[in-house]
Amino acid sequence: MTADARKMILRMLQEGKITLEEADQLLSATVGAKEAPKAAESKSKNIFDQVVGGVESTIGTIKTGVEAGKVLDSIGKKINSVVTSVSQAWESGMDSVVANFQDGERFELAEQVGIPLNEKVTQISVTNLKGNVTLIGEDRKDLALKITKFIYAANQEDAEKKSGNLHINPQQVGDRLKIDVPETTRSVFQKESIDLECRIPRNLLPTVATDTGSVTVRDMQFGDQEADIKTVSGHLTLEKLTGALKVQTVSGAMNLKQCIGKWQLKSVSGDITIGEARLAGTINSNSGKLRLNGLLQGQLQFHSMSGDFSGDLTVGADSGLEATTTSGRLDLHLQEGSDVQVTGVTLAGSVTCSANLDGKEVEKNQMKGRMGSGAGQVSLRSTSGSIEIK
Repeated sequence: MTADARKMILRMLQEGKITLEEADQLLSATVGAKEAPKAAESKSKNIFDQVVGGVESTIGTIKTGVEAGKVLDSIGKKINSVVTSVSQAWESGMDSVVANFQDGERFELAEQVGIPLNEKVTQISVTNLKGNVTLIGEDRKDLALKITKFIYAANQEDAEKKSGNLHINPQQVGDRLKIDVPETTRSVFQKESIDLECRIPRNLLPTVATDTGSVTVRDMQFGDQEADIKTVSGHLTLEKLTGALKVQTVSGAMNLKQCIGKWQLKSVSGDITIGEARLAGTINSNSGKLRLNGLLQGQLQFHSMSGDFSGDLTVGADSGLEATTTSGRLDLHLQEGSDVQVTGVTLAGSVTCSANLDGKEVEKNQMKGRMGSGAGQVSLRSTSGSIEIK
């Protein structure tokens, strides 16, 4: 196949004239499957909803039990394998294709933009397909925006010309500040990307969407209204946040530190690490691991098919943790000062407990005990995974 023919097929795919499957067949018929593209442009919401929707639908059709645990474990591993393959293709599988469209050196061009905000603005919305997004809350009333453009060009002059065509135009629409990257950077067939760093009033309610770009949000206080952050494979770093938040990812890792509020965290295969936090809400994962340490205040639920749970916690009175998994391992280290009743049950795994608990009873597949008066509640349940409390 000639380079022109290959470009024509890929351009038809990009423009939506043929489907990914049709493009794959055309390329495979002439040059073999190894040269066929493995991914096409998609919106993060669609990818996430399709994958997670399939997982939740599957879980809902299977009854609990030892055999169900084995089935779910097998399904979880298969889903994880598919997600991993898709993510790898998304991140690196298009490199050889992009090389046919973009030649030259990589130039980094940065600029600063300052925009006063009207008093009506209470929210910020940022959409960036491939580039990274950083939101930093500060005591200010304006937007300080740093735009970093990564351009491939023959020379500096050519790079500056291309940069001039990539405009970022923040808009204030009603109570919302909107920042979207140009459409010309949203194609997986282009190497150009834009990173955004936004320094904003710390009380703005954030909404962020990326596909492969990482997201960092820190030092913000957005109250009871629910912020929304989505990514397919980008990593998430959330620090010193206070408020309600919904975070969703397919394979990107989540790292949360010093956060307070009621949260909904959802991941297919990305690991979740939470440190020094005061969180309540729900955490759902197919195969991603959850590592949790800090003070538990409120009610927190963790549900997983094959993901492990590891907790190093102080559990206060009137607080609760419910961690359930099909085949994942559940490890809990209770810190001194906890006031909690603990129960652990597994159908086919083992239970061990070395924690200094009052009224401790441990059998092969279950245990119970308390620390302090037992005002808080911790429940660990697994179908075939092991449970350890220390």
